[in-house]
Amino acid sequence: MSIADSGIVILRKLRHVVILVLFLFPLILFSQEKDQVDSNVKWLHLGLNSGFGLPQNEFKQEYQKPMLHGGLDFMIGIPSLNLMVGAEYRRINVETTSNSIDDTIPVGGGIHAIGMDTDARSRINVFHLSSRFIPLKDAKVSPYIGVSGGFKALSFRSERTAIYQNDEEILDENTNFKFAFSYGGRIGLLYSLQEHLKLDVSAQWQGSSRAKYPGDITFDSEGNAEPSLKRSKTDMLILTVGIVFVDMPE
Repeated sequence: MSIADSGIVILRKLRHVVILVLFLFPLILFSQEKDQVDSNVKWLHLGLNSGFGLPQNEFKQEYQKPMLHGGLDFMIGIPSLNLMVGAEYRRINVETTSNSIDDTIPVGGGIHAIGMDTDARSRINVFHLSSRFIPLKDAKVSPYIGVSGGFKALSFRSERTAIYQNDEEILDENTNFKFAFSYGGRIGLLYSLQEHLKLDVSAQWQGSSRAKYPGDITFDSEGNAEPSLKRSKTDMLILTVGIVFVDMPE
């Protein structure tokens, strides 16, 4: 198995672990009897958010435009310390490029296609352990600060599709991952909308170690995507707006 294939397997397994933590662990806690668990222990936080990231420093030399992203996080509260700890996942769409060839192209075995479409996508997947200090957790407006750390998986995926007179065929799919250590600090506000629902607005600075990622993407005469690899840190300023389910009812 190649390094790229190993990276794909690891990433998929980690994604499954995150999903299990986010959706099964709360159910386990909620299944416990009231008289056995103090209500403060159920200070839970499940958040969904989106926004855009602004490349910083070296990364900004390659990408100047904002990047759309979406994320989710799950945290457990320590009420006596006004502290929450947990995990977060974020997907940042770096670049999407398409290429079409309207010409007769040999695809092997004496078969010719009348065209070729290629889609190429660059993304950053962020996996962090995180913590937040919320001094006024029960107030209508609750400011907070947080820190997090983990790793980034910088992915590049391309897919070639051959076009025939009355049909299409995916010829090949290629996915490559590069990894980098990642860390960040965040400030934000929680605004109470309902008893168990809050609006979450935050700004996060996210730094990283150096890693390779695709820069300019070109295509050859057969539609193969050929990214030029760059190596630098992938620092970003990430702005998010989302909703948070807190102390979800039984």
